[in-house]
Amino acid sequence: MTLFAIWAAETLRGQQGHAGKALVFTHTSPHRPGPQYGKNIVLLLRRPTSNTADLVAAAVRGIRQIYRPGYELINAGVMLLDLQPASRRQHGLALDDKAQDTGRLMTALDRINDRYGRGTLAMASAGTVKTQRDWGMKRERRASQYTTCWEEVPVVRA
Repeated sequence: MTLFAIWAAETLRGQQGHAGKALVFTHTSPHRPGPQYGKNIVLLLRRPTSNTADLVAAAVRGIRQIYRPGYELINAGVMLLDLQPASRRQHGLALDDKAQDTGRLMTALDRINDRYGRGTLAMASAGTVKTQRDWGMKRERRASQYTTCWEEVPVVRA
């Protein structure tokens, strides 16, 4: 769940946006025999943010609330909701400690990961680079991306 939240935060910052809510979901396959389970939860963030640490904390809190042992889960994820431009800031009543501006920290994190490869710097709950490499999405049935990726446009020779 941590990796999904990290990737969502990176994408959100790349689009200069903030999220006010996070939806965490998981489910079993409806096509496999056995007990079925599917659950999701929407978590309201304290302030709209694109901070990786805040989004990871929300995702982990959400999966802890909806996870049930004994089911063969096939899918889980994080969706960011209530999206807004980063330039639009809603200031709330300051009842807690002064909120720290982590924009420079997140920019540095993104620049290091851009330069040295995705996952070079990550949250500790994402595991080590080796565990991240061992786990991955199944891509053998991925559709062609020739409408969005120049490298996959078919070449025709006459």
